[in-house]
Amino acid sequence: VTTGNAARREADITIAPTAAIGPIPVRVKSANGESAAVNFIVDRFAVVTDAAGIDSARNGRLVTLPVTLAGTLDRAGQSDYFRFEAKAGQEIGAQIIAGPIGSKLDAVLELTDADGKVLAQGSGGLLAYKCPAAGMYAIGVHDKDYRGGADQFYRLHVGDVPVVTGVVPMGVQRGHEATVSVVGVNLGTVTAKVKVPADAAVGSRVPVPLDAKAEKPLGNVIVIAGEFAEATVENGQTAIETPGTANGVIARPGETQAIRFTAKKGQRLLIEVNARRAGSPLDSVIELLDAKGSPVGRATLRCTARTWVVFRDHDSAGPGIRIEAWNELAMDDYVYLGNELLRIEQLPLNPDADCNFYAVGGQRVGFLDTTPGHHPMGAPVYKVEIHPPGTTFPPNGLPVFNLNYRNDDGGPGYGKDSRLFFDPPADGEYTVRIGDSRNQGGPNYGYRLTVRPPRPEFTVSFSPTAPSIWKGGSLPIGVTVNRIDGFDGPVQVKLENLPAGFEAPATFVEAGQQSTSFALYASPMAENPPGTVAPLKLVARATIDGKEVVREATGGVPKVVPPGDLVTVTSASEVVVRPGAEARLKVRIERRNGFKGRVPLDVRGLPHGVRVLDIGLNGILITERDTEREVAIYAEPWVKPMEHPFVVLSRQEGKNSEHGAKSVLLKVQK
Repeated sequence: VTTGNAARREADITIAPTAAIGPIPVRVKSANGESAAVNFIVDRFAVVTDAAGIDSARNGRLVTLPVTLAGTLDRAGQSDYFRFEAKAGQEIGAQIIAGPIGSKLDAVLELTDADGKVLAQGSGGLLAYKCPAAGMYAIGVHDKDYRGGADQFYRLHVGDVPVVTGVVPMGVQRGHEATVSVVGVNLGTVTAKVKVPADAAVGSRVPVPLDAKAEKPLGNVIVIAGEFAEATVENGQTAIETPGTANGVIARPGETQAIRFTAKKGQRLLIEVNARRAGSPLDSVIELLDAKGSPVGRATLRCTARTWVVFRDHDSAGPGIRIEAWNELAMDDYVYLGNELLRIEQLPLNPDADCNFYAVGGQRVGFLDTTPGHHPMGAPVYKVEIHPPGTTFPPNGLPVFNLNYRNDDGGPGYGKDSRLFFDPPADGEYTVRIGDSRNQGGPNYGYRLTVRPPRPEFTVSFSPTAPSIWKGGSLPIGVTVNRIDGFDGPVQVKLENLPAGFEAPATFVEAGQQSTSFALYASPMAENPPGTVAPLKLVARATIDGKEVVREATGGVPKVVPPGDLVTVTSASEVVVRPGAEARLKVRIERRNGFKGRVPLDVRGLPHGVRVLDIGLNGILITERDTEREVAIYAEPWVKPMEHPFVVLSRQEGKNSEHGAKSVLLKVQK
């Protein structure tokens, strides 16, 4: 071992068969008795050093299993592939080590067939696969962001590595004990008894005790603490109580399973799947069947107008979609695009702007539990009316669509896991049919399906949590409400623990909306608060099922900073507008410190249906030669009377700093 002072040091090291794989600290001594600590790496198999692969699975470097591959991704975009022969039924386990040995690599593993088709992808530095047929396979490694360099090195163990891919059943009810089977590769038959404490938090992960004498497999060996009575799917079907949970495995490609339950008319239920969130690769899809095995209808969509997707293809996430025309559309209209029911949040502001649809956290929302998807140019976009299932209409030259209770991706908070809100049309027995949306399957494709009444709830957050405010100015504070289990009501919010010299108005997030903004203002005399002051606290209140629910979010302590290059002032502290009409507000800026550039303006915190008019391609601008601009505020005819504060701010381009005015109160009056 050569250490930093270039002196050669030696040590005799004995590695026990049970030694942990990875770096271990070793002390070595030189001839003169000096010692130094170094990390010695313990590998699982015989090592192939300088294991540079080839960027193609078809032409990857040929290796013989089991093997440890020590390599480096020297250049950006590099992938290392290694080919190997496998027998039919051979179980392949792989473990990559990077961070623990000082590497900056954020590794992604994938296993392919001889033609480069991806068969399995790794998670958490582990990969497991059972080869269905004898032949040539390849394992590849690349950085998550395709970085490269001398610090992107790794040690990859491939062979009979014991890797856990799941536990069956995936969960156990609180206060109960169950025998579970551990599934994966190179494990043999592994079962264990696990007892979930009665006070375990619902959804928490409980470790499964394994035989201490056996080799510890890699991966999480846990069960999920359940709330309701649990059942196990056998021979593709089972029945559960309402509420209740079923544990199953989609063991074969194309397989579906059936879970029966009873429901009563008027009793809203929530059907949810926990698979991806629990570590299963299952991309679930669920549909609801009646006692006769027929799909249960949810709604009939009558088309009343049509336009088309233009300009570009659109993915399944973004809230903005470019459409050809919107003269027959309005805010809050529903449109049907592909198999996705969307709702318009904002019409295009100009011909080069997208139509924006309701979204949560940047993820487009599919209404009536439809799943957002990819939409190519030229796809038809239908304005629709929502009617009860089975409703008929006289022909109008446009199609009629029937929606059933079906869901692929559950939306924000669920990811690839499915979720359905179910309003039973009649008392009786119903069946949830579940499968994989890609028709994949395997022994690790487990899931938990729960049928329960929804529990409307919410959480709240704000940003920035510890703002720095210009003296004599304000900063917009954004508030976000996370709505849970269908809660859709208004939420009142107020910032508390404001130090002397700071002020912020109480406001609210409207029913059906997720966010708002308000101004946190620091007076010209405000000073930085002492270290003993309490941190900011946002208090949110809502009424759910007739009871007041209070939620809080805690931040830091605000600071004041000297005025920047801009100061923003409004001509009035209140604006009165009538539905279907507009009002005007003059905004003035003061340039300081020699700043002479143009200044974009922004208005935040306006309630839904109230918007700023005359926004150009570059937004609302105060030009280099001006110091004020009149802003026109318009309220849609359907906006209800209310009082709601908002904030006007100017932005300094380049520095991208925001300089808000004092809060303005909007009054919508009839």
